[in-house]
Amino acid sequence: MAGGGNQLRQPYLKHIVGDVFADYPQVEHIHFFGFYIGNYPELEHEKILALCDRLNRA
Repeated sequence: MAGGGNQLRQPYLKHIVGDVFADYPQVEHIHFFGFYIGNYPELEHEKILALCDRLNRA
């Protein structure tokens, strides 16, 4: 998922595409129910494994 959620909802695109975000229900679902894990290149390998384990148990 891109940072900022559904990019069609972002103000910088409103003058280009209008309010078309409702035409993309899958993207809207991800916008409201997805989550974003940002870049963290310094994240230690053990912490990555712990995060994967926690996410897989959810």
